[in-house]
Amino acid sequence: MSRYDAEQRSVRRVALRTCGSDVNTQAERLFNVIDEDGSQAIVLVPERRCVCSCLLTIPASCACIVQKAGVNLGVWNAGLHCANYLYDVVFVVTKQTTTYNYDIVECPTHDNVMVEVDITLSFTIFNPEAFVYLLGATHFDDLLKALAEEAIRTLVRSIDHTRIYGLRSSAADILLQILNHSFKDFGVKFNSATVTKCKLPADLDEALESASKINSQMQEQIRSQEFEIKKLNDKADLELKELVLREERVEADLVAKKDRMVIEMETKLTEAQRKAERILIKNRQLAESLKVKARASLRDDQTKAQTEAEQALQKANSEVKQTQREIDQWAAEELLQAEAKLAEAEAKAAMLKMEADAEARALEDLRASRAYKMKMATLEALMDLARSGKIIMAGKTGETLVKALAEGSVQWP
Repeated sequence: MSRYDAEQRSVRRVALRTCGSDVNTQAERLFNVIDEDGSQAIVLVPERRCVCSCLLTIPASCACIVQKAGVNLGVWNAGLHCANYLYDVVFVVTKQTTTYNYDIVECPTHDNVMVEVDITLSFTIFNPEAFVYLLGATHFDDLLKALAEEAIRTLVRSIDHTRIYGLRSSAADILLQILNHSFKDFGVKFNSATVTKCKLPADLDEALESASKINSQMQEQIRSQEFEIKKLNDKADLELKELVLREERVEADLVAKKDRMVIEMETKLTEAQRKAERILIKNRQLAESLKVKARASLRDDQTKAQTEAEQALQKANSEVKQTQREIDQWAAEELLQAEAKLAEAEAKAAMLKMEADAEARALEDLRASRAYKMKMATLEALMDLARSGKIIMAGKTGETLVKALAEGSVQWP
C-alpha cells in the first residue's frame, strides 16, 4: 500500500489502527502517515507486552491510556515507568491537530440547484479517555460526516444559487459552533471550519461566468463612461474657471474704473465746493454792502415817513375834532326828537289802557249773558230728549246723561 507525505495533514477519514507493543517508536510514525484512501489513524491499539518486560516508555507526542489486568488506570505521563507485563497500554491517542477534509455532493439550494461543497475541519482531542470509551475513532468519523453534511445541507438549502459562494465566509462560524457543541462531551475540540470550495453545475457555472464577464464588461464600460464624463466635467470646470477668471478680471477693471471715477468725482466735488465757497463769500460781501445801503435808505425813509406821519396825524386830529362837534350837535337834536316821541307814546299808552279796562268790564257782562243762553239751550235739548222716550245709554256717558235729566243741568267731565 502506497503512502504519501503526511506533512499535508489532510485526511478524508479517521480510523483506529493496531501497532506493536513498542509505542514509543511506532506511535509518532503511524500518526504522521496518510493512507492511499485518505485515512489517518488518530487512535492506536498496541499489542500486549512481553511477560518478561519490566519497563514501560510513554511518548510525549501522544496520550497513552494504561490498564492493569483490565482495570483502567487513566492517561500516564510521558517518560519511563517501571511496570511489569500486567500494565498494558490499551489505547494511544494523538495530541496533534488533525486536518479533516470532506466533500458534500448533490446539495440542493433554495431554488433546487445541486451544488458541491468541500469543507476543511481542524480538531484536537483534549480528553483521550472520554473520546476512546464514549465514542471511538470509527464512530467519530461517521458522526462527524453526518453532522457536517447535515449542517452544510441546511445552510445550502436556506439560500439560492446566486449566494452560494457567500458560504465561504458565512458558514464557517455556524459549522464550528455546531460541531463544538456536539463533540464537547466526547473530548474533541474543533479549532477551525472552512468552506474551501462551492461548485455549481458546469452549465450553470458557465452561465454565471458569462454573466460575470458581461457584468465585468459593463462595469468596465461604466468606468470608461465615468472617465469620459469626468474628462468632460474637468473640461467644463476648466472652461468655467477660465470664464470666472475672465469675469473677475472684467469686474476688477470695472472696480478700478469705478474707483477712478469716484476719485475724479471727489476732486470735482472739492473744486465745486471751493468755487461755491468763493461765490458764497462774494455774495456775502455783496449782501453786506447792500444791507448797509438798505439801512441808510431805511433811515432816510423812516425820517421822511415820520415827518409825513406827524403831518397826517395833525390833519387827522383836526378832522376828528370837527367831526366830533358835528356828531355832538346831531346827537342833541336826535335826543330832543326822541324825548318828544316818548311823551307822545306814553300818552297813547294811557289811552289804550283806558280802552282796555272798558272792554274788560263789557266782556264780563257779555260772558254772563252767554252762559245764561247756553243753559237755556241745554234744558230745551234735555226736554226734547226726555219726550222722545227711546234712549239707549251705557257706560260713563250714560250715567252723566241720566244725572243731567234728573238735575236739569249737564256737567261734562
